Amino acid sequence: MTRLIQIIQNTLIRVIAFSSVILQNIVAFISSIFKAIANLLGLNNPNYFLESEDANSTKKISNQQLSTNQLDNKTEISNSNRRRPNAKMEYYMKMAQEIRKTN
Repeated sequence: MTRLIQIIQNTLIRVIAFSSVILQNIVAFISSIFKAIANLLGLNNPNYFLESEDANSTKKISNQQLSTNQLDNKTEISNSNRRRPNAKMEYYMKMAQEIRKTN
């Protein structure tokens, strides 16, 4: 009787595996059809869902302005503002000295 159960289990496993491969192929075929339709309608254009810049009244910033703004922001950050004014660093300094001694 156990042999019959094993045969049924193996058969079900093979049927499920075969059906999953068939379903993957069918889904891939349908998705390729939808992709082809989207290409024909022009839906793959990256600006398809965006309005024109004139309609939004936005202006593009040139790369030079952007890079100068980034450089200005970097120079404003100072190291003194990163730490608290009354930071207790004695513990960490001792730990660093001990590590330096062991190495």
